[in-house]
Amino acid sequence: MLSLFVRRHGGFAQSLQALNGNVAPSAYAGGAPYVPLAKNATEQYITFDLIAPQAGTVKFTVIYAPSASNGGDMVFEADYVKTTAGGDPSGAITTQSSFTFTPGTGATLKSVTHATLQFSVAAGDHLFVKLSRKNSGSDTHTGSANVLGIRAELV
Repeated sequence: MLSLFVRRHGGFAQSLQALNGNVAPSAYAGGAPYVPLAKNATEQYITFDLIAPQAGTVKFTVIYAPSASNGGDMVFEADYVKTTAGGDPSGAITTQSSFTFTPGTGATLKSVTHATLQFSVAAGDHLFVKLSRKNSGSDTHTGSANVLGIRAELV
C-alpha cells in the first residue's frame, strides 16, 4: 500500500493510514509501490483520510509518474466528506471541480498541486478524500498516472 505523508508548516509531521482504492497496487522493479490510475470507462480512484491536528488549510500534492512518454493532459477530481471531531462520517459527499494538468513527456517522478486539493479544517476535523482519474474528453494522456503517494501540508 502507499503512504500518505503529512507535514505542517513549521516542521510538524504525522503518520497516517495507507491509501486504499479500487485499483490493485503494483510495484516498480526496485520495489517502490504505486497505484496506476488510468482513464477508463470505470472510474479509478484512491481514498485517504486524516484528522487535522489544528485549524488551517490542508493542501494535498499528488506524487506520480506517467506510465508512458507521451503528451496530453490528465484530469483528476477530488471528492470529500468532512466531519467535526467525533462526528458522523456518513454525510453527503462534496464533489470538487475537476482539474486538468499536463504531465509532460517522460515517465519520470512528478507532482501536482491544485486549488481543488485544498480544504479548510478546524482542529479535530476528520477529512475523507477520494481522488479519481476522470474519463473525460479533456483527458488526452493515454498512459496511467502511477500514484506513488500523497503529501499533505497544513498551513
